[in-house]
Amino acid sequence: MQLVSLKVTNNGKVVRDLAFNQGLNIITNSGTNGNQVGKSSVLRVIKFCLGTSGEGLWKDPDSGTTNETVKKSLTNSEIKFFLTLKKGNTTISIERFLSERNGRIYRLGKINGVSYNSTKKFKGKIAELFNHTAEQPTLSTIFNRFFRLDKSTVNNSYRFNNTYTSNDMYGLIYSYLLGFSGHEFLNKDYDYKIEAKLQEERKRSLLNGQDIIFYYNKLGEIDDRISNLQEKEEDYELKGVHEDVLIKLRNIRKNISNLSTKIANLEVQLNYNQKTIDEYLSKSYEYNKEVITKIYEEASILIPNLERTYEESVNFHNSILNRKVEYVSDRMSSLEKEVEHLKLELNTNLSEEQYIFKSLTSQSNLGSFLLVEKEIQNEKEERGQVSYIINEIKTIEGTLINIDGKRNSNAKILSKHMDNFETKLNSLNDSCKKISLSTFKDFSLFFASNFDEYQKELKFSIVNADKIFGDGSPRAATMCIDMSFAKYAKDNALDLPHFTLQDYLESSDEDKLGSLFMTANSQSIQTVVSILNDKLYELKSYFDEKDTILILSQEDKFFGL
Repeated sequence: MQLVSLKVTNNGKVVRDLAFNQGLNIITNSGTNGNQVGKSSVLRVIKFCLGTSGEGLWKDPDSGTTNETVKKSLTNSEIKFFLTLKKGNTTISIERFLSERNGRIYRLGKINGVSYNSTKKFKGKIAELFNHTAEQPTLSTIFNRFFRLDKSTVNNSYRFNNTYTSNDMYGLIYSYLLGFSGHEFLNKDYDYKIEAKLQEERKRSLLNGQDIIFYYNKLGEIDDRISNLQEKEEDYELKGVHEDVLIKLRNIRKNISNLSTKIANLEVQLNYNQKTIDEYLSKSYEYNKEVITKIYEEASILIPNLERTYEESVNFHNSILNRKVEYVSDRMSSLEKEVEHLKLELNTNLSEEQYIFKSLTSQSNLGSFLLVEKEIQNEKEERGQVSYIINEIKTIEGTLINIDGKRNSNAKILSKHMDNFETKLNSLNDSCKKISLSTFKDFSLFFASNFDEYQKELKFSIVNADKIFGDGSPRAATMCIDMSFAKYAKDNALDLPHFTLQDYLESSDEDKLGSLFMTANSQSIQTVVSILNDKLYELKSYFDEKDTILILSQEDKFFGL
């Protein structure tokens, strides 16, 4: 999918009408001060039209400062955006704008003339346009590979997403980007690993720092004590005590023992759930303005699409954790009700036991006999708790064996798809090598991969990444890889962006950036860049005047405000 045009209207009046080139598209400024004129906003508007919240349009991502004038104009439906894209021979028209009512900002829009007045429905339609149905990676994560608008990650060639993205997730991401035929099975393995991790965490919580042999040893000790107590019990001669009374007493005590064991087991589950809640709560963040710059680079989890401020990312992260806490709390509530019911039943049996006990206290040897029985009951209750832990661990280990079996079967299927994978990776690497070699001259950047059937893992790395150092090279390297993916997607007609958006280019070396500008044009890689005119002046020999599609200034800012 490629960009065709972007139009911005203010109260129906056209204030911007951009037509995109097939290759390089430069957005810059005139005058001595190119800051805060809306260069980056052009890129963020494109991203907004593809489903983001749009808050970065009025909130500076670096300082967190809100431009109230822009926010007011954007959220009162005055300003509307019209993005036109091309997918094969099909034209796609997107209209999007914001409207604030009763203190709440609504994201409204149309796609090909059809209204989608909820964010969920709008994003669902965007996903449909990109034929995105995979649970992982999300479409916003995919966009982050092509849209380099976050300062904290613009220098990361491989790990382009937020810092919480795992190696396993990167395996999924690159598999999807390549159009790997085995992606479905790789996704399955990812789910299996998550399930196994949850089982391991539950196992660790139940063992509580001990090895399983500790509980088997404890069980043996309890059984030994019960055996000795039962021998003592048999030695007592009870005279004058009706057999039916003793049977009744023993039945009541059996009920008491069973109820106590059930309660103890449920309380083990409650304790595990409370530990889970405590773990979730320990992962929540407090918003601290004094350290916002540092923490912002580490902010956001569960969603790949970082929205401009640390506070917003933290709030979303905490809301997800809160929902998890609510879910576990609901489960705890039902368990607590069950415990309460069992305790009422237990108290009834205890009262009956006490009544019978009082009626028999005058009987010969009965007091000592009952004390032994009480000890046996206590030991059996403790045995029930230990047995519960052992049985749960056995169940978990059985589940883990089952998961491992599924992973082994899945890995065999995956291995059959590896020829398809290698073909696709080689195709991507052809672009990576050509673009990076023309940029760095002495070496090229490309992807290496390994599928370990034993470990059931698909791993990636970038060859020669260790040669990327200094202030200017990392930013050029990321742009090389981004452009390579855009070219690969276009050459293979994949349902991905066939363009890339690039911001924060000022740190890049002039010769490398100039080479990338020329590559964008010579290979028709649609590349939209936001760049200060000071930097651009040093690159004037690398591009043509027609490549500049928008020049902004302090007197003529992007939104026309």
